Amino acid sequence: MGLEHLFCTTAETLLAFTFDACRETEKKAVTVGAGSDTESVILGNMFRELIESNTDIEVKTLFGLDGISGCFDALKEGHIDMFVGDMGAALSFFSAESVNKDNKGIERAYEAAVSRMMSEHHIDISKPLGYKFNHTGAACNFVRREVLEHYPELKEVLGKLEGRISDAAMAEMIRQVNVIGIGAPEAAWRFLKDNKFLNGQ
Repeated sequence: MGLEHLFCTTAETLLAFTFDACRETEKKAVTVGAGSDTESVILGNMFRELIESNTDIEVKTLFGLDGISGCFDALKEGHIDMFVGDMGAALSFFSAESVNKDNKGIERAYEAAVSRMMSEHHIDISKPLGYKFNHTGAACNFVRREVLEHYPELKEVLGKLEGRISDAAMAEMIRQVNVIGIGAPEAAWRFLKDNKFLNGQ
C-alpha cells in the first residue's frame, strides 16, 4: 500500500505540474482585421500597437478584407477577433424594419442593433472613437465577446481610444500615408505616441 500510495501521489504531482506548465506557456494572441483602404489599415495598426504596448498579448493581423461586410463575416467565423467599422454598419446587418420598428430615432435604433449584435452574434461594439469612419458614420470597434472574456484586460486597453480620434487627426494620418508616404504602421505609432497611449508614457 505504501508504494501504491507513493506512486499515485507522484503521478498526481506530475500531472498537476504538467497542467500548470502548459497553462503558463499558452500563447496569448488575438487577430486584428481590416479592409484594404488606408484608413482601415491605419486603424488596424493602431489597435495592434496599442494592444502589444499595453499587454503581453501577441497581435496578428489580417488586412485586405472585403470592406465592412468581409470583416464582419471574418469576425463571425473567428478568423479575426476585432475590426473597426462605422455605426451605420451595425445597423446594416439588420433590416431597417427590425431596428426601427419603434420609430424612436437613429440613437435608439443603434442601441437595438448593439443589443442584437451581442445576443445573436456575441459581438461587442465599443463606444464611438470620435470621428466619422470613411466620412459616413461614427467609427466603433467590433470585438468578439469571447475574446474580451478570455482577455479581460483588453476592455480597458481598447477603451483608451474611445472618443479620442478626431476627424482632423484621422485626415492627417491618411495624408501622411497617401501623400508623404511614411507607411500606415508609422502613422499609427506616431499618433499613439504623441497622445501618450503607449505603455510607459
